[in-house]
Amino acid sequence: MMDGGETKIDMRWLPFLKVGQDFLFDVLVVQDPANNRIAAIPNASRSATATGTGTTIFQGTPLNVPGGIAINPFNNDVLVVNLNDNNLVEINAAKASVVGVKAVDPLVEDAQGNNAALFGVTATVDKKGNLLIFYTDDNTNTLNALSAAPLAKD
Repeated sequence: MMDGGETKIDMRWLPFLKVGQDFLFDVLVVQDPANNRIAAIPNASRSATATGTGTTIFQGTPLNVPGGIAINPFNNDVLVVNLNDNNLVEINAAKASVVGVKAVDPLVEDAQGNNAALFGVTATVDKKGNLLIFYTDDNTNTLNALSAAPLAKD
């Protein structure tokens, strides 16, 4: 995303991540808002300069200018907040598939970018063992939380 000449790209580090059939290690998961893409860059901390575009985890709809990413602590799914539609998207990296989409701000962005509200997200586990997702909403100037019981294990 370009804002005042600066590119804003969110990223998260993981010791390993399964992307498709491959296990990647020392992984930097990054958003690519210009291409509606989430990518994984392996061996991230071992290189003084990262080159290339990384391995695509997921690209296209329902990503709509990713504005922030987090990792689900239960299953390593990638959680993404979209700037252009204010949705929270969960992506399974191993299957390159969308797990779910949730509208978290009802306002729709117009052609000038007004109402683009979501730009930060993080996920953790609460004291009861539930998934807790925090996200910022610039329309309401608030930090919000979503909570969900963990998924049953297969």
